[in-house]
Amino acid sequence: MLLTTAATQDFVYENDRAENFILDDNLPESASILLEIIDRSPRNSRAFNNLGVIAWKQDNWYDAFGLFKHALELQPDYADAASNLFDLALKTRRIEEVRDLLLQAAALLPSNEELEDIALGLHEEGDNIYFCGRALQQGYYHPDLAEADALVLDGKLVEASALYFKVLDEQGDLAEVYNGLGVINFYEKRYSDAFALFTEALKRNPCNKDMFMNLFDAAHETDQVKHAVDIYYTCRKEYPQLVEMEDLVPKYSLL
Repeated sequence: MLLTTAATQDFVYENDRAENFILDDNLPESASILLEIIDRSPRNSRAFNNLGVIAWKQDNWYDAFGLFKHALELQPDYADAASNLFDLALKTRRIEEVRDLLLQAAALLPSNEELEDIALGLHEEGDNIYFCGRALQQGYYHPDLAEADALVLDGKLVEASALYFKVLDEQGDLAEVYNGLGVINFYEKRYSDAFALFTEALKRNPCNKDMFMNLFDAAHETDQVKHAVDIYYTCRKEYPQLVEMEDLVPKYSLL
């Protein structure tokens, strides 16, 4: 998720203030400033991008997608909006809706290496782009998954399980489904089943740190810590970004 470097020359001071409030997690104050900017300057792409960042921080993924898209439509050579939009298009699997916008941004900014990589992926990967490292880091969002996760948090495990299986039937094998079912099994103290489900989740998304932490929790309950750590290091060979969570990996030799 990116803020902005220099998107428009209008309301620079106001956008700067709004971004500082975002960095301080004072989202209401930032949103107030940004809405005032848009009221006075309806084509201010930087303000729309910043509102997208706020929606992102609040996990309002579809709103964020729409705001980043609008920012890029207003300013087709806006690199930060293009990068943000690409990440949200991966997360919500809506690449086809914005492919042309992203390719146009890359063409307008030929010296931008990130956009060059994005354009290369769009040209070469097809649907496999949803399984690239960047997409796996973003994860997958769907309203039914979000509802199932909320049901788990509310302790409505039977209803959550049914919804996860519905998603599985309709959308195929998703890491998020196996992870959710694993959480349910963990809460119900079926720890071996939970460990197996978290393992299946990580087969589909080896970059997800939360899923690894769930695996480690289940491993502690099933005396499989060494197995879990071996899974982590196997994945880290292919996805070096996992080094960021190495301090959280159990040191099974000390247990």
